[in-house]
Amino acid sequence: MNLRAATLSDAGALFRLTHAAFLEFASDVPPPSALFETEEEVLSELEHGARALLAERDGKLLGAVRYTIERERLHFFRLAVAPSARRQGVAGTLLLALEERAKESGCKRINCHVRTKVLRNVQLYEHRGYALVGDDIQVRGGFAIRVGVMEKELSPRPPCRTGA
Repeated sequence: MNLRAATLSDAGALFRLTHAAFLEFASDVPPPSALFETEEEVLSELEHGARALLAERDGKLLGAVRYTIERERLHFFRLAVAPSARRQGVAGTLLLALEERAKESGCKRINCHVRTKVLRNVQLYEHRGYALVGDDIQVRGGFAIRVGVMEKELSPRPPCRTGA
């Protein structure tokens, strides 16, 4: 599996992958806002500072995650894995790569919002060392949605050794 940073030209593929990954939750009330975003909105996010990591194999997009870095925190969102690539370690690989990027950027913590009723997502993050640290209300499409805030404290990188 190869990881790479998304470019503006990846906005369409990122949009399609995210939509496919979140489609299984379309009947939720309210449905995920990811299903209502447009390709133009994804492109605008990338143009205005959001970043994305893509996981690919043999030229096929398997997963992606978007993120922002603010002060000493990396916040990620829209972690999406293609339905055909689930249970193959894609999400875990993306999370590890995000943690490395966070450390390289001097971040002390990494967090995300998660619908706590989707237990497998909560469990995925808990398995990776995240803890539910609070909740938040987000307004999406006219609905107020209570989401959990999951966070992980990052250990600092060990200092470089000089000399032998």
